[in-house]
Amino acid sequence: MNGMDDNEEEDSFFPDDFDDLPDNAWDELEQNAIQSTQHPPINDTKQQTAVEPNNYLGNVVYRNVAPPKPVRQPFQRPINHQFPQQQYAQGQPYVRPADTGVYEDTDIPTSFEEREVHFDRNAGGNVTEREQWRQQRYGETSRPSKQAAIAYEQPYTRTFEEHELNEHNLDMDVDRTAALNAVNDQQSKQQHDSEREEALRSQIAELLRERDDLTRELQTAKSTVMTQMGEISIIRANQAEDSKGFDRQLVALKKSIQEEAENHKRDIEATNKRSERISNDNQFLQHELKEELEKIKALQKNLRDKETRLAKGDSTEGVTTPKKTRQLPLRDGFDDQDIAIVSPVKSPRKSKPGTPTNAGKRKRKVPDASPVPALTFHDSSTTQAKKVDGQPEEPVKRTEKALVIRKDTRINQSLQFMQRILNHRLAPTKDRILEVFSQYAFPSDTKKSFTSIVLEESASLSGETLPSGFTKTIIDLWAQALKEKYYMPIAALIEVVQFILALESSVINSGVIQKIVPVLQSSTDVNGTVRFNNSPVSSQNFGQSKQTPKSELNDEVDGTETLDMLYTIACSCVRKPKLMEDLWRTIDSNSILMMLNVAQPISDLTLTLNLLATSITPTTFGTIKSNETDQQKNERYLVDRVAYLLWETPRVDEGDPHPTKHATYELRMEALSLLSTLAFSSPHPHNDPSHHGSLLLATHPSIIGRLVRFIYDTLDALYAPIEPASPLHSLLSSLINRATLLLYRLLELHSKDINLHEKLTAISGGVQKHRVVLTRLAFSEGLHLESGISDETVAMAHEMLEEAVTPEEAEALIEVFPGFKGRGGGDE
Repeated sequence: MNGMDDNEEEDSFFPDDFDDLPDNAWDELEQNAIQSTQHPPINDTKQQTAVEPNNYLGNVVYRNVAPPKPVRQPFQRPINHQFPQQQYAQGQPYVRPADTGVYEDTDIPTSFEEREVHFDRNAGGNVTEREQWRQQRYGETSRPSKQAAIAYEQPYTRTFEEHELNEHNLDMDVDRTAALNAVNDQQSKQQHDSEREEALRSQIAELLRERDDLTRELQTAKSTVMTQMGEISIIRANQAEDSKGFDRQLVALKKSIQEEAENHKRDIEATNKRSERISNDNQFLQHELKEELEKIKALQKNLRDKETRLAKGDSTEGVTTPKKTRQLPLRDGFDDQDIAIVSPVKSPRKSKPGTPTNAGKRKRKVPDASPVPALTFHDSSTTQAKKVDGQPEEPVKRTEKALVIRKDTRINQSLQFMQRILNHRLAPTKDRILEVFSQYAFPSDTKKSFTSIVLEESASLSGETLPSGFTKTIIDLWAQALKEKYYMPIAALIEVVQFILALESSVINSGVIQKIVPVLQSSTDVNGTVRFNNSPVSSQNFGQSKQTPKSELNDEVDGTETLDMLYTIACSCVRKPKLMEDLWRTIDSNSILMMLNVAQPISDLTLTLNLLATSITPTTFGTIKSNETDQQKNERYLVDRVAYLLWETPRVDEGDPHPTKHATYELRMEALSLLSTLAFSSPHPHNDPSHHGSLLLATHPSIIGRLVRFIYDTLDALYAPIEPASPLHSLLSSLINRATLLLYRLLELHSKDINLHEKLTAISGGVQKHRVVLTRLAFSEGLHLESGISDETVAMAHEMLEEAVTPEEAEALIEVFPGFKGRGGGDE
């Protein structure tokens, strides 16, 4: 529009004159450009702007991203801003209106044509108004260059083109100022970001310090807790130790009190015995004194009579007519009036009778007294001479009767008993009892040996109670040893008691039974409890099969010996119902049940079964309880435990060989014999349905089923490859015969009380095993393997099978065995 070409217009935006720029503008641009590339902003995912100067005049080139938009206040154009025309006419200098320094992009002319159009549109007074606007925007101190300031001070003499050129330069100054403002804004933003980064770093450092503090506090708390836990554990350990110590002190105190009470009781008993003995001695002495007084009186009377006769001159004293010898009724060689009872505590010194003398002669003392009167010897030659001479025969003088003391045979037996006991030698050292007992002493009183205790207790024994009293003394030592778990002398005590029972069976009375039975069962339980705890039925080892280790057993206590002794005592009481009742009231049923467990040795099981056989009475079985309900429960438990032995396999201790089949079936024979004895052997008739033993088996929920299972298993074992003539084959045949008889008798006696189907379902497959085993036995021909099965067993099985099957099933069985004609080829 003003005659300038495009290139000139373009070059006018980039003048070569740098005098308009401040002196440090280039350094600031370069420094800001370097800082913008070196310090990217923090926590901003947007791409940053890199600013670098261009070769052109103050222009800034933005790479990769759009140029930053500085934060500026919107431009407010003054109202009625117009360039005053009169300034140009009067030649006054052009004053640009003041500017606030902040403007909108839309207010800045983008090209020279727009400014030209704008200038044309505001011709007249717009120059002065623009100058005012510039002053308002930049102020006097922020003019773009010195030349522009000088030009403003001089009177306006320029042409319109020069004015446009200056206007263009001023616009370029504005652009450069905007670029500088953008750089400053970027610097301030970077400074703000760096401050923000420093604040974040300080906040992170503070958080890290807090974390470290919290970690240290946590470690301190943990160490404090661990210290407290350690202190608590120490306190608990000390408390447990103190509690154990108190318990030990309490046990020791109770033990000492009990021992003192027992000693006091023993002293009282000894004092009572001593008082009783003194009283008896006093009575005997009084009786003897009375007799001696009577004798003295009699002697004094005789003496007075003699003196009277001597005073009268009677010289025929003592001459009497010989008496005829009487026939004594007892014909024992002694006169009844010559036998007198003499006290055992009376002094053995008696008046010794003298030889018969003539009247008036002194008596000669005889050194030894004779139990019979002295005989008078007559010289036959002298007698004949006297007769020949005709002199009369000298009369026989009557002599005094001598006292004869008969010895008590029971006292002699008691003394002989003590002599044999004290002279008995114990195995294996072959030392006497007192010598062996001198080696033992209780841990609670090591200064007092067993020998001292036995001698002290035996000193107060006498008479018929001597054997039983000595036996009780030995039992008390045994019980105290078990109580203190001092097992070393128990073997010697067992041997002594066995010797006493073998020597004198009369020592077994109610007092001895009440003392010895708990001791025997406690001794049996020493190892029996250990074996039971390792069995599968124990609560400590439930469902697990475990052999008993040898280390847990005590070799110093032989449970088999104690069971054998208990069985011996029971056998000695068979003929004494009162003692048998006392025995089975004293026996503990729990110990019997424990000893019927298969974890016990076969010898102990056999002895226990034999012991139970002695308890069978018309109304009870096993331990006698005071309560009827407890009695029924105990009997059912015993029957149930015995029935288990019919199919359970005995276990052995660790390291011992397993029992043989023959030993196992012998044990089952003992169990079956006990059940048979319970069902049949009693004073009641066998055909009585109210029979206690058979009714007990018939009403048991599983005995019938277990008998069927036992016969089935034993028959299978019989069909195994065994020699028919072997002992095992005959034992199996005997088991089958006896079990079949027991089953038949139970079904025969109590058919109304037995629900056979219910009893058979108590075991797995009971109904099928019942049919199979009865069929095998009923159709047995007795050949080879079945040779041991008796004809009575076949007949009983045939009868039970007929009761169990229907007619159709019976016909089917006959068709299965078409050639069977019964035992011996009969028609049956």
